[in-house]
Amino acid sequence: MEATTRLMAIDDHHVDPVLPLELECTILQMALESNMADAKNLLFVAKHVFDWLIPVLYKVIVLSREKLYAWPPLPLPTTNLPQYGHHVHHLFAALNTNRPTVDKYLKHCPNIVNFSSWMALSDLQFDLVLHLPLHQLNIRIIQQKHSNPPIPSVFSKITHLTAEVVSHDPSTWGSAAKSGVEGLNCVVCHSELYTPPRAST
Repeated sequence: MEATTRLMAIDDHHVDPVLPLELECTILQMALESNMADAKNLLFVAKHVFDWLIPVLYKVIVLSREKLYAWPPLPLPTTNLPQYGHHVHHLFAALNTNRPTVDKYLKHCPNIVNFSSWMALSDLQFDLVLHLPLHQLNIRIIQQKHSNPPIPSVFSKITHLTAEVVSHDPSTWGSAAKSGVEGLNCVVCHSELYTPPRAST
């Protein structure tokens, strides 16, 4: 207990660490990964501990207006995105998330490799998605016209694609996407036939 207390009481300027810094960093990162509820207690132990844990805390972001589903327990304010956004690798946006918030994350989180959104792809600021190094995409796509799927020419690095596709020809969409993206090795396609909206009378 005494050793643990000393470890957690390290001050950057006055006390030498009890353990090698690399080992201390690993222990604290594993502690945070195993129980995010400890974030508030761990982050403010010392400045160097804060710097170690921020990449772990903000690696996965779940955006939702429902606090029950939002992640992590200590939200990353949009005002801090320019400073910490590069730590985000996985971004999940619930259907109830407003578009400006999602756009801010896409703009300031350049290292996202896994993006999931329950909003339609057409509802997002598309050019922001194009610049991401995506490997996995889970998205809703509404294809209103007879045309080639938008995925192949855009997301060349994607290996896993899950799409809820509303299309004129949903039966062929998945195979067309797979043949168009060289590295794509997993396609899950939930399809439905596109029905144009009725004209108002």
